[in-house]
Amino acid sequence: HNMRGALVFCLCSLILVGCYGNEVKEERKERHHLMKDLVRDILDNQNFAIALNISKSTLTSSFNSGTKYPQVWIRHVNAFLELSLEVQAHDKVRDILVTFGRLQNGDGSIPDGYDASSHMPFTHTTESDQETSWVQAIYKYVNITRDSSILDIICNGTSMQVRMDRALQYVFNNKFSSFYGLVFGATTIDWGDIQPEDVPGYDVDSYTHPAIDVYDNAMMSIAIQNYLSIAQTNSTRVSYYKNMLISISSNVTKYLWDSDHEKYHPHVYIYDRPFPLCSEEDAIYYHGGTTIAALAGYLSRDQIMQAYLDMVKNVNASGGQQTIGMSVYPPYMPGLFQNPTVSEQYSYQNGGDFDWFGGRMVQVLIREEFISEAMSSLVPMVDRVVKARDYYEWWDYTNKPMGSGGW
Repeated sequence: HNMRGALVFCLCSLILVGCYGNEVKEERKERHHLMKDLVRDILDNQNFAIALNISKSTLTSSFNSGTKYPQVWIRHVNAFLELSLEVQAHDKVRDILVTFGRLQNGDGSIPDGYDASSHMPFTHTTESDQETSWVQAIYKYVNITRDSSILDIICNGTSMQVRMDRALQYVFNNKFSSFYGLVFGATTIDWGDIQPEDVPGYDVDSYTHPAIDVYDNAMMSIAIQNYLSIAQTNSTRVSYYKNMLISISSNVTKYLWDSDHEKYHPHVYIYDRPFPLCSEEDAIYYHGGTTIAALAGYLSRDQIMQAYLDMVKNVNASGGQQTIGMSVYPPYMPGLFQNPTVSEQYSYQNGGDFDWFGGRMVQVLIREEFISEAMSSLVPMVDRVVKARDYYEWWDYTNKPMGSGGW
């Protein structure tokens, strides 16, 4: 969450231990100077501190998904939970997570969110990440606060730990293809929530074309890893989840990985596809799903570097002023989606630029010690936030802030 500190820590660690493999002395010395220069650049860049202060101020005000939305969304709570725990009382964060537990449905499903005032829940059924987002958020809370007592809280007669198990099982019972061995949802743009068949396109209906994508499955893999690391459950459930984790990872590679183009197929359709073959959907690169796949451990270090290079190539090919947070490239052709917010290219989820996904790719790059790449990716995101003096839901083709402020 404190990206500046993470960058400096990683760089200093590299310099101190000299972990440069089989590099010759001259190459090691040159790399050593490069690292020192990068540390200086980070420390000298005052925009990092300004952007961090803006983010802390934003997260201190409320858990709403920006000023435009009077709701608390679990996918956004999960995305920003680490920094929220720095600026919000831990009990308040815990109450948010427990509220989602209380709102869990009888079948185990978790709502997308709830109204901040009335606590009335709502769900966009085209998505398949509500349950996995909730489990991940609870893991982050426990991992940071060391407060595992949240797992024992009883909500409507059932503990939070049991509810986490039920949430994951709901996905396997209702949104899992036994043929492919993978999680599915409606056809949407990468991690988005709008299907092409109708307006607004938020709910599964008779027009829906069920589809498998890498994002939903990577979110499940991370959630399983998180659940197993904090839950006290019986050996049968542990074995079940470990087997599912292995199976999902293997099937993602088998069915979704396009080895010829070093990318993921946008979708594998359960039945038929909503788009004509001439739409050339398979040429589209899903930035967000690829990022979460890297976080889930699906990609090797070399593949992560290739993904980063492909994302940069896509940004440059777009001809705009975007960052690697760009959702997809190329965007879907005009008119394929009926909802006007995504019917045109570079509009919202159809090619818009989202910091809260681009930032996670920066985290991946730092984890893999691709520090200069992380720095070059992060700086333009930070600079535009400082210029706008706010975080926004997304940024358009010209780098104009769009959607909700206070994001």
